[in-house]
Amino acid sequence: VTMPLKKGDAATAIKKAAAVVEGNFTTQMVHQSPLEPEVTVCYFDGDELVVLGRSINIHAAKAQLSEALGYDKIRYEEPYVGGQFGIKATLSTEQVCAAAALYFKKPVRYVPNIDESMWLSSKRHPFDMDAKLAVDDKGIITAYDIDFYVNTGAYMTVAFIPVSRALNMLSSSYNMPNIEAVGKATYSNDGSGGAARGAGPPQACFALESLIDMAAEKCGIDALEFRRKNSLKPGQGKATGMIVKQWEFTDMCDLIKPHWERAKKDVAEFNKKATGDIRRGVGIAANSFGIGDPGDKGQLAVEVDPDDGITIYAAIADPGEGNDSMLTQLAAHVLDMPMDKIRLYTRKTDKTVGMGPAAGSRMTFIGGGALVDACEKLKAAMDEAKTKTYKGLQAAGKPVRYEGTRVSPGEGRPDPK
Repeated sequence: VTMPLKKGDAATAIKKAAAVVEGNFTTQMVHQSPLEPEVTVCYFDGDELVVLGRSINIHAAKAQLSEALGYDKIRYEEPYVGGQFGIKATLSTEQVCAAAALYFKKPVRYVPNIDESMWLSSKRHPFDMDAKLAVDDKGIITAYDIDFYVNTGAYMTVAFIPVSRALNMLSSSYNMPNIEAVGKATYSNDGSGGAARGAGPPQACFALESLIDMAAEKCGIDALEFRRKNSLKPGQGKATGMIVKQWEFTDMCDLIKPHWERAKKDVAEFNKKATGDIRRGVGIAANSFGIGDPGDKGQLAVEVDPDDGITIYAAIADPGEGNDSMLTQLAAHVLDMPMDKIRLYTRKTDKTVGMGPAAGSRMTFIGGGALVDACEKLKAAMDEAKTKTYKGLQAAGKPVRYEGTRVSPGEGRPDPK
């Protein structure tokens, strides 16, 4: 996988720069060490193969299993499982367990031990980054150039995700008028890489923030002030060219400043009095992290039940993020109904459509937004019919099921200029 991103003319800006800092930056492979083993249970319901797994993207998991096994009649279900930081975006034991169930025509459960878990689970991708940052004589960033390699291990799995996400969020909190970037995912004989704590942008941010510190020192500007003066502003564009309408980073810097000054003073006083080998330091770093992706989309449905309760049909996993609570509270608030009247059908593929991964706050923004859309449509119908009941809606000729959609702005493409 090779993905370029170009904004403006970085090469020319670097040649004209008052100062340039550069370096090679690497991040290591990390095993996520979940306490919960990668358990899968498979059994047949008629001729339908039911897979109970831990996926945070159940429709994608079902599609991968169908292709790998050559068997289309699969229902994927996510039971109540423990938390995760991305490791459940990739299959682990589901394919082996499902293949065994198909072969033996019997229920199968696979519970790996910790040694097997270390071998079969996906790891945080290591990054190797060559980057340079250019500034003018006032310490304003004029260009950023980066080539980075993502070690995806023996299998591709989701390698395109950390590459694309690192590029989408490349400029972080700052205004960068000129960018030249290329991200590449490469195979190796290491363990396969997968989503983990941000899936790409944190690794790229490490290189950028290191260069920010180097540039601030070279320009003789305080590290916090350098970040503040290079902040993105409303009306300016991100690395992809998407224009932001609001940006509170400078306000955050102002709030942090008294604590930053105090920390520097405390360190200076400690080091002045220190007589042994121990000295203290103080550092600062920033990051701007997106929720989902440009053009991200979610779809779901709400339906009034015969007993006047509401069922939400959505492929929204809850790996410790509180999504069940979020959906229940949103629906109850919009429809002005008690929460015990809200039901969830969110963990099975048979009556839902693909919603993408339950990753961080994404489901609150995308899934929650789609739910609000569906509930507002239902509420409008209830208001028109002057009823909140199943029979009342039917008598008024109104549907009892409404679909909702949430689409994020943008397409994630490089700036055309």
